[in-house]
Amino acid sequence: MSQVYLVPRTKQAVDADTTLSIYDSTMSIDFDCDDYGEFGVLSLRVPAEALTKLVCHSRRYLQLDAAEVRSLLEAIIKNEIEPEDLRKKSEQILSGR
Repeated sequence: MSQVYLVPRTKQAVDADTTLSIYDSTMSIDFDCDDYGEFGVLSLRVPAEALTKLVCHSRRYLQLDAAEVRSLLEAIIKNEIEPEDLRKKSEQILSGR
């Protein structure tokens, strides 16, 4: 379960109901490239209810913690069913190369 947050832009405390993980959201990654280079494509499943909260409150944004991306990459590396190129790219990113 990914920890994605609807976070206020102000310094006020984040309400408990702003955590999208209460919806059991999931996240995946793939890699692509274009004329500007290679990039990761993160896909998040976000319930319509959470998106409604986001667009109705202009001072909110989605926040994804670096540890979540790291966990996703580690899970891909450990999963032998994942394509080898995806596993190698995940290892490369985690090693900082």
